Amino acid sequence: MEYSLAIEYSKEIAKTVSVELLNVFPDADIIEVNSFGADTIVQALVTIVPTMFASSAVTILITKLIRDKNVSVKYNGIEISGDYKNVNELIDKIQSLKRVNSND
Repeated sequence: MEYSLAIEYSKEIAKTVSVELLNVFPDADIIEVNSFGADTIVQALVTIVPTMFASSAVTILITKLIRDKNVSVKYNGIEISGDYKNVNELIDKIQSLKRVNSND
C-alpha cells in the first residue's frame, strides 16, 4: 500500500530543504506553487510505503522539517505545521494510521 505525502515550505529555504528531501526521497516531485496574495511556496510530493516509517532517515527528516515553523507536513488528510512540540503528535498520528491500515 502506498500513500502520498505533500511537504510545503517557503521558497527562502527551498534550496536546502529540497536537497535533503531528494536525499531521502529521490523520486520526489518538487514544484513551485503560486499562492493567492502570498509568497511562492515549494511543494514536494513523495510516495511513502508503510515500511518507510521504520526508516531513521524518514523520521529524522520529518522531525527536522517540523522544527521549522515555515513547514507544513500533510499526510493522509492530516496537516501539521509548527515547532518541535508537534513532533510527538505527528509520530503518534502516523503510528495510529499504520495500525488502522494494517488492519485493512
